[in-house]
Amino acid sequence: FASYLGRDRETGEHLNSIPALKGVLGVGYGFEQFGGELFASKASSDSIGEDSCPAPPYTGRFYNCNFLHSNQSDMPDVDGTTLGLFLQDEIALADGKVRITPGIRYDWYRQTPQETPGFTDNVTYTGLPDESSDSAFSPKLRGEWDMGPGVTLFAQWAQAFRAPTASELYLSYGGPGTYLRLGDPALEPETSNGFEIGAKLGDETFGGSINGFYNRYKNFIDAVSVTPAEVGIPAGTYPMGITQTLNRDSVEIYGAEAMVYYKQELGWHGFASFASYLGRDRETGEHLNSIPALKGVLGVGYGFEQFGGDLILTGVAARNKVENDLSKTPGYGLVDVTGWWAPEALQGAKLKAGVYNLLDTTYYDALDIPDSATLPKEY
Repeated sequence: FASYLGRDRETGEHLNSIPALKGVLGVGYGFEQFGGELFASKASSDSIGEDSCPAPPYTGRFYNCNFLHSNQSDMPDVDGTTLGLFLQDEIALADGKVRITPGIRYDWYRQTPQETPGFTDNVTYTGLPDESSDSAFSPKLRGEWDMGPGVTLFAQWAQAFRAPTASELYLSYGGPGTYLRLGDPALEPETSNGFEIGAKLGDETFGGSINGFYNRYKNFIDAVSVTPAEVGIPAGTYPMGITQTLNRDSVEIYGAEAMVYYKQELGWHGFASFASYLGRDRETGEHLNSIPALKGVLGVGYGFEQFGGDLILTGVAARNKVENDLSKTPGYGLVDVTGWWAPEALQGAKLKAGVYNLLDTTYYDALDIPDSATLPKEY
């Protein structure tokens, strides 16, 4: 609000240069972070070449022709567009010792399949699938409290949105007499509510962190072994198994992570970390094959001005809580040795090298094993 009066004291005239009474009402807010991204993509999966295979079906000495798929596409060409916008701000209280960070994100996507000659020649072709598109707002809220020197407690709630990829929607790879990998054009986007609580400890030289989390998913996107009847295919057509990407109605994933470190600019340094996760389908009670086994890592090293090295020990527990017995894996331990050299003559350059799995241990990565009874863990 502003009010002014001005006049000539000799004549009594009011001055033209004086502004009128004025009031202003406004509301606004300045945000610490905002931004977005827009991506356009084109996805295709083609096999182009020459072979000596006769016309199908392939049997006898031509059986391996089932795997070639020459001059075919395993999915239609897919034009994709994704848009993401986010807004968040940190609000400081109690002289900055308490910080509240609200935020929100908007996501939108569209995947549009295009028919091609290679796709219509696919032996699994049944027609052009539908377009997939959706959007969602995902809010979040994070709080931090500097409890004391080198101790920060935090908690967060966040919603998330994940759009299905082109291959998750439209892939159709397989040949009769072998195996089949299918997408699902009717996939819904994956959404989740996540809760996390933890602490950050220490400083740049010595410290660590510990946290626990719980995530609840709706329409969780997962690759699952299915029966021929479930996808409308005659039994025996794909004896090596059928895998399809689908939505699980309700899934929970929870776990804990911890790490500690000690580092100096020169001299000794070390670190240790631990991670444990569990995930299951809340409708069926099945444990998910996409969840890694419990894992611990211990590392120690020494650094000089121009060179240094590390010894890293990794231990992974057996994974027994899985969807089926085929996906169980034994525990294992690995030893890695790494080194680096920063030539004085090449400012800013650093050469790194390592010997990984020094003891040549045989092990199975729980996230990279076959899930069909016809395929062994070893080749």
